[in-house]
Amino acid sequence: MSKQKPSTKKSIFFHIVLLLIPITTLVLTYLAYTTFRTVQFYNYVKSDQRGWSGQVHQAHKELGYAPIPNSHGWEILPLGPDIPVPYDKDGFRIPVDEKLKTTNNHPFALTLGCSFTYGAATHAENTFPYLIGADFGVSTKNAGVCSYGLSQMVLIAKLLIPRHKPDYVIVQYSPWLVKRAIQPFAPSYYGKLPNPYYFGESALGIAPAVFQTKVFDLPIDNYRNTQKGVSDFFFFR
Repeated sequence: MSKQKPSTKKSIFFHIVLLLIPITTLVLTYLAYTTFRTVQFYNYVKSDQRGWSGQVHQAHKELGYAPIPNSHGWEILPLGPDIPVPYDKDGFRIPVDEKLKTTNNHPFALTLGCSFTYGAATHAENTFPYLIGADFGVSTKNAGVCSYGLSQMVLIAKLLIPRHKPDYVIVQYSPWLVKRAIQPFAPSYYGKLPNPYYFGESALGIAPAVFQTKVFDLPIDNYRNTQKGVSDFFFFR
């Protein structure tokens, strides 16, 4: 006796089910992962960990991210008062007190580097770029940015040196700057950020950031002081 072949409708239904199983699995896995990451981010925002308050950084096509000119925000610290973070019209970090701001007169020094040059967790007038200027009687332009690597330093040097024509250029020399420059993502308080990176062997080049992050567009400040709970998390998502 020959076996009866399944009808066309049953065959189509069977193939649709087989197709839906992996798709459903992928969708559920993605939803579970995004929910897990959202919970982590939500808990981070509600905690006393380090971070930023105010819109002071933005996505940048070449640099990955950069300071927003003429912006003012705060670096949040788990212990002690928050640190004010003002940037001038050119995106350089400056003191809050008008009397402490350096002039645009020559001679002046341009400083390049990461958070060590920027001066994380300290006021602008206590950073080494500012103190060097005060000791030697020159104006300083602090172009250091947290999490930057050698790739960003080279890119902004090519941009800022011809534009501002500094008398001196002070470059931070740290081994991790090179390591960051060969990786497509840079560390940050909120995870990883796209980063320009060196590529090639015989001839080196700098590849731009693989995409423009949206993390700076998130309304994080709206949820820092709200009551933690299910409804608050629902709107956070």
